[in-house]
Amino acid sequence: MGLAPLLAAAALATCPAAPVEHGENAAASTLGTASSWIAAGQGAHRLTGRLYSYDETLGDGRVREAPGLVVYAGRPNKIAWLPRQWSGTGPFLVIEGRRLDGSGAFRGRYRRAVSPQFYPSGVTIPTPGCWRLTLRTGRLRWTLHVLAVEPPGEARCDTTSVRSGRNPVDGTFTRWVAATPAASVITAALSLHVPGIEGAAIYVGGRAPDGSNTKVLWLARGNGMPLRLWWTRLDGPETFQQILNAAGGVTGAYPSIPVVPTPGCWLLRVRVDGRGGVIVLRALAP
Repeated sequence: MGLAPLLAAAALATCPAAPVEHGENAAASTLGTASSWIAAGQGAHRLTGRLYSYDETLGDGRVREAPGLVVYAGRPNKIAWLPRQWSGTGPFLVIEGRRLDGSGAFRGRYRRAVSPQFYPSGVTIPTPGCWRLTLRTGRLRWTLHVLAVEPPGEARCDTTSVRSGRNPVDGTFTRWVAATPAASVITAALSLHVPGIEGAAIYVGGRAPDGSNTKVLWLARGNGMPLRLWWTRLDGPETFQQILNAAGGVTGAYPSIPVVPTPGCWLLRVRVDGRGGVIVLRALAP
């Protein structure tokens, strides 16, 4: 892991930022494709925030590897807010932010959309630091925290680390890549690492320079449900998806040969058995 994620982790140690989830969420799924999300409140009073613009920042290790929500200061963050129950809500959601480790405050007011029903918002944290957000609508109120950092001068592609040692799902593999967060226990072996390249990488077109297939074996704890992958190029428009079934008689092993169309920086979002994680890698020309 590079220095930047470690610095972000140190800042988060004193800022109780809301955990970012990458797995299934019934509320967030009503708005379409897979995305990361945060939540505030408990039970019937829970509020889910679907992070629409979060993916484009996941090439930054400070964002991806942090245990809580990290956003770029001064940049708008598109978040769709969905209360678990709409009873007691009003036509507007008010978001007030106050910086906890310095001076600063902001306020935004967002009208509820009706079909589907949610509160669309564009939240801009003005300056770097730890911020407390208070969200109010009708008679309901929630609080959560977020860490804002300086945006990079250009888009980053901090690739996921390649790990050594026994794989936590199948110890016969000793070189592998783990999805973030590690608690998802979703890993990939074989062709997601390339000799001489630091971090996760794969050759485009489904073949390596020696003519072999780019086989990727996904290893995940669970009950053998299908594993879904969303591939998104972070520095280009390309996307594609995969749905993998467990290998016959081997629970938790999902063989695949992804055919990545173009070189570049790619985000993989992976889900299985309700859990989820993300990986960033470089796709290379053979």
